[in-house]
Amino acid sequence: LLAPSRMQFAESLVLQRMETGEKQGVDLPAGSEGIRYIRFHPTRPRFVYSSKVKDEDRFELHVCTLDDATGLWSADRIDLGEGRRMNHVNGCAYQFTSDGSMLLVKVVPAGWPSSAPAEPASTGPSVQEVTKGARKAPGRTYQDLLR
Repeated sequence: LLAPSRMQFAESLVLQRMETGEKQGVDLPAGSEGIRYIRFHPTRPRFVYSSKVKDEDRFELHVCTLDDATGLWSADRIDLGEGRRMNHVNGCAYQFTSDGSMLLVKVVPAGWPSSAPAEPASTGPSVQEVTKGARKAPGRTYQDLLR
């Protein structure tokens, strides 16, 4: 799963009209563990969000649009194409362009594995032996590099 290691998800979504105070719940997609990364369209009554698929290492992208005729919100899945996955490693993987004409989505490169390798790249710390007569210096430790 290409996403930050600690993620929290919203488990429900309720939209409220500012003029009337009327509230409408938006159904989460079937099989969703929760939603995250809501991004609003700059000019129209619409927004997009990621839905974590339950028991799978992937997200789906959904768009929620206001129907002018009924005044109700409806959500639809956006198809990213065969084998494409969003890349949430550095935060939200999508955004609307400033004029709202397009939605830009960061995806994982084609052929990139969906799970971590069985063997880690490093099996332990790198140890160097100090030779006789070498200058002594403190060794730095960076917490986020230790695994």
